[in-house]
Amino acid sequence: MHCFSGDHKMCKERSRVCTYRVTSSYKHLPYGEPLALQESDKKIILGNINKTFDATGLKEVAKLFNTNACESLNASVFHYAPKTSFYARNFAALCHSAVHTRSMGPSKSSMKVAEKVTGKKISLHSMIYNQLKAKDRRREYDSRRKASVRYKIVRFYLRKRHASRALYRDGLYASESMPSTSAADHSYGLKV
Repeated sequence: MHCFSGDHKMCKERSRVCTYRVTSSYKHLPYGEPLALQESDKKIILGNINKTFDATGLKEVAKLFNTNACESLNASVFHYAPKTSFYARNFAALCHSAVHTRSMGPSKSSMKVAEKVTGKKISLHSMIYNQLKAKDRRREYDSRRKASVRYKIVRFYLRKRHASRALYRDGLYASESMPSTSAADHSYGLKV
């Protein structure tokens, strides 16, 4: 962490990552200069580093919990604000909307925005409330179903069968007149 603020006294002994001795460049930092860190900033950074590299943090990284969450958030942001269409003028607002939707869910986020725009609280018995709640229930059901082992097994076999269709169609043993009955011939054939 001291490297980022320009202090490289301990890098030779402790750091295997710092390349200051080789390049002496800060190109990777904002404005190409060392950061002006206060003590409070250093405490926050060290706290985050310790949190990331403690036992539970390393277990999560090993299971790719953090990586998948980051990739999912990035996908949401670039769905709302694609790089090809939107620029600095409205990028911050679109990113805010994407993060808001991602953290609260699309329905709850829509209700909050509607309440803020209209200045009225949405009734629990209104049609929009019921439709958005149904949408949330459907989304939660789909996410639970896609996380189940049974769904993953079925998806694996369907993808495998779909990928091998072209190979069997152009193979030596393919017959145009007679359909394959290999799954029916054997009692151990998988039906998915």
